[in-house]
Amino acid sequence: MCNQCEQHSHHHSHGQFDRARLGRFRPIGRRTFLASMGKGTFALLTEASIGRGVIAIALGTTATGLAACTAPPAAPATPAVTAVPTVEPTAESTAEPTAAPTVAAATESPAATTASAATGTTLPPVDYQLVNLGFVNAYVLVRGNEVAVVDTGVANSQGKIEEVIKAAGRSWDDVRHVILTHHHPDHAGSMNEVMSAAVKATAYAGLMDIPSIHTTRTIQPVGDGSEVFGLQIIATPGHTPGHISVYDPNIAFIAGDALNNGDGNLTGPNPQYSADMTTANQSVQKIGNLSFERAFFGHGVPIETGASAAIAALAATLK
Repeated sequence: MCNQCEQHSHHHSHGQFDRARLGRFRPIGRRTFLASMGKGTFALLTEASIGRGVIAIALGTTATGLAACTAPPAAPATPAVTAVPTVEPTAESTAEPTAAPTVAAATESPAATTASAATGTTLPPVDYQLVNLGFVNAYVLVRGNEVAVVDTGVANSQGKIEEVIKAAGRSWDDVRHVILTHHHPDHAGSMNEVMSAAVKATAYAGLMDIPSIHTTRTIQPVGDGSEVFGLQIIATPGHTPGHISVYDPNIAFIAGDALNNGDGNLTGPNPQYSADMTTANQSVQKIGNLSFERAFFGHGVPIETGASAAIAALAATLK
């Protein structure tokens, strides 16, 4: 902050307003100010004075010069409120606006982070790595030095999962969580091999699917409200009775087979392999009510931006 701004801030903190400085400003109306901004004016705040009913702002622009905007008097009983900037949910949201340029913020938004519902602590962001196993996908999630694996693919997929873990600079010793979205063998087929390699990991699945998962390791049941790896578990039954999905609020969603995006064609689960399509469609509608940018699927390519809006549009057709 410059010396003038510090002086102004000091005066304002004592309820003072230097009205003599207002003579340096030319009054303009709100409509004129907005019209100038719409023409591409770059508003660089060079000086500001705030008093009762008056906000005096100096703008670095040839279109408006020095200007003073008169604001309606504030209600006496209402204290001043400082606006808090909204942090963008993902680093991928980098599209440039097509309208008039926005005023640069005082500080840049930090990298997307996740607040753990269980501990209340702020966690580093998750790095999502797709494991392409041909017609089906598994996922390696890296958060700091810890790894979670979502689904294990068909039998003998352990080697390809290991390749992705090593490419991320981690090892099986870093894998602490293995989450199965459902019991079908193209998603749980390498469960024993993965759990044998990830000796420090805990396995998780939906309660109703656990009896159909063949493994020598104990599986911890999870459902709506559960938290694993700082991520939320969302119950999305229908494709199987105990199907679950993984939700990184406002950031990402791993749908398993609750949704498909084969060839970029977004659909609900395949009716041929689903236990209850009425329930499955209700799960799609449930997912459509969430907010996230990226979506990952058991079958098909990820959606990198605007994913929840696309799923909400699909859900609307199922009503």
